[in-house]
Amino acid sequence: MAASSEVYKDLVLHISPDKFYIEPLDHQKEIVIIDRLSYEIVVQANQGQVPSDVSSKAICGIIGIINLLAGPYLVVVTRKTKMGDINGEAIWRVEATELILYTKSLLHLSETQIQDNRIYVSKIGRASCRERV
Repeated sequence: MAASSEVYKDLVLHISPDKFYIEPLDHQKEIVIIDRLSYEIVVQANQGQVPSDVSSKAICGIIGIINLLAGPYLVVVTRKTKMGDINGEAIWRVEATELILYTKSLLHLSETQIQDNRIYVSKIGRASCRERV
């Protein structure tokens, strides 16, 4: 499938135990699927891949993926404010973000590593992030 160059304003993040599914609210023909186990990221035609028993939340965008002691975290924008327009395109300020851990638990870490990971997450949190496992 050819990659789309369209930028979406609002998205829905569906979180299952094995995958993240990200679909735009205004164009549900494509879906981004991130495998939480293999870390593979694919864009596919949306053919109802999202299971019915997942948790879902509205997000404004994806900043990226960062690796901390606990493993990779998906960094998503949860709140934004429109600052203006340039050449007819909206300019947004990120107001809040959230870190979502790929792994399902912290059992693979020692107590010291868990404490260190919390410190790292809190330092990132100073830039308006929340951690979610």
